[in-house]
Amino acid sequence: MDKFLAQGKFSEGYARVVGTQINIVNYREKLNYGFIDQSKQLVTPLEYNVPSGIDYREFLDLTEYDFHNGKCLVFKEDKEGIIDKVNRVVIPFDDYRITLGNPIHSRDSYICSYVDKDILVSRAGKLSKSYENIYPLIGWSDLLIIVAEAKGPKGLLNWSGEEVVKPSLLKITAIPKTNYFIYQDLEDCWGIGNLEDITVVLPAIYNTIDYFSGGLVLALTDNKVKLKINELPQYSKKIISHVKYNEDFYINQYGRVPSIDKV
Repeated sequence: MDKFLAQGKFSEGYARVVGTQINIVNYREKLNYGFIDQSKQLVTPLEYNVPSGIDYREFLDLTEYDFHNGKCLVFKEDKEGIIDKVNRVVIPFDDYRITLGNPIHSRDSYICSYVDKDILVSRAGKLSKSYENIYPLIGWSDLLIIVAEAKGPKGLLNWSGEEVVKPSLLKITAIPKTNYFIYQDLEDCWGIGNLEDITVVLPAIYNTIDYFSGGLVLALTDNKVKLKINELPQYSKKIISHVKYNEDFYINQYGRVPSIDKV
């Protein structure tokens, strides 16, 4: 007979409840959880296990394991999967780690990390291509960094599974409190891109682009031009002035002036 020890808060009409069950193999009690509706009726059996290494009271306080958009992350025998409100399995239980979106409540996709690959999976069960690694771009929650192969080039993926930048860069770093990112190409040159529309602000022709608290330092390969930009995020005018002032240098050195239409 099921025995409830504790109940979590309601989310989308369901609340997690933790109870004990007798293990039919060794007749020992084990902690499991299921879901009740607002009439306190058990609508999902106590067939999911509280993750190992976490107290069940602490587990009940973690909102990422509540229902969101009709789907819920659950554990069975310490494997992760996703179910819907009628307890149908949407994403099968397997030996992977599911990383919830950030912020959790607005995401409809998960990063599923297997031993040898990562896959982006929607709550509806649609899978992206597999990658060596997928992880959030720090400072910009709308995009993910993808790594095609071990120690290989990086690209950018949106939460719908679309590659907005093919794996072709050595480094991608979001500039804090701006819509821009610094990137390093495969030839070890640096440029600046726009995260909102994924356009090139300044091409990868710089020897270094260093970010410091509140600004940037851009240096060309021969160090003839070095620009310090102090006012972020309002630095686009300074980039425009820098490019216009040094048009002759750019033409002589690179044969063209960097495009700044999207700054």
